[in-house]
Amino acid sequence: MVPVADGDPWIGRFSPDRRTLWLRSDADREFPALMTVTLGAGGERLGLGAAAERDAAGLELLTVSDDGGSAVLAWNVHGASELEVVTLPAAGRGSSASPPQAVAVPLPHEVVTRISSSGPSGMFLALSGSQRRPGVWRLPDGASPLPPVRTGWSARDEDAVPPGRPRCVPGRCACAPVTGLPLGAGTTGRRTATPAGRHPV
Repeated sequence: MVPVADGDPWIGRFSPDRRTLWLRSDADREFPALMTVTLGAGGERLGLGAAAERDAAGLELLTVSDDGGSAVLAWNVHGASELEVVTLPAAGRGSSASPPQAVAVPLPHEVVTRISSSGPSGMFLALSGSQRRPGVWRLPDGASPLPPVRTGWSARDEDAVPPGRPRCVPGRCACAPVTGLPLGAGTTGRRTATPAGRHPV
């Protein structure tokens, strides 16, 4: 048995030949990662390993394309999403295949809230953030570094902020307490200047 991250039974997908299971799991680790489970002919587990992982960020969303050839990974990095497309090994390669190669995808929003397959290898992304209204964007087919394309039913950029109001760009902040112990970094709604020696909260 391999535990899945957050107890979600749907964060995973079998390869087309059913001999490999791609899984978002936090088994024996602090942050969820993309795990690969190699299966035998009778469905028994032959191997378990991390196919994609980060030291200080968790895999928040995982979606495998309909053809099983690629997957989209959304990592939670200090509260914002970083998106990657990885090419998965061909059927029958199993654990003998090289680790998936990741291609970073630029995002027009700070957070990916949902990923859904679209066609054999395309993806729809639900995005949200401070710069634009939430909307649905589409990734081109295949492991492409091209940015997502806004769908026609999503709000235009010029509709994001009422006229006369400037956009608020969030900035990362970190607190340094007197004990010297590091605290988790977060984001504020607006970057502000602070006197020397003081830290925004």
